Amino acid sequence: MTKTALGSLRYITAQEFRDALLNAHREGQCTPELIDIFTVLVRKMGAQANFRNYSYLEDMIQAAIAQCCFSWHKFDISKAYPHAYFSQVAYNAFRHILNIEAKQREVVKALQREYGLPEFGHADDADSEGGDTD
Repeated sequence: MTKTALGSLRYITAQEFRDALLNAHREGQCTPELIDIFTVLVRKMGAQANFRNYSYLEDMIQAAIAQCCFSWHKFDISKAYPHAYFSQVAYNAFRHILNIEAKQREVVKALQREYGLPEFGHADDADSEGGDTD
């Protein structure tokens, strides 16, 4: 794997990815090298514009890394390209966390409406919170 001066991974080649998967299959467990590859892949995905501004991005990243670690043994190295497969696994994990958070927001909003509490997080709430009008 190519590393920067700081020691962090910059990118993953297809051959490195395949070698790490073959080593993991030989050892019968997810190796630290493979976990490092998953981490690079998922962190780069988290840096994309459609994900990077979420406040729970770290939760999304951790869930995606965990899902990659859970599904590495399902990947058939002779039939598919590992980068595409694990990118899709990570993307699905990101979307799963987004769906969970959306459901949680709806529950909070419903409870706020039910108990007559103000709904925070809306632009018009800033004017109604007693800001200084002098």
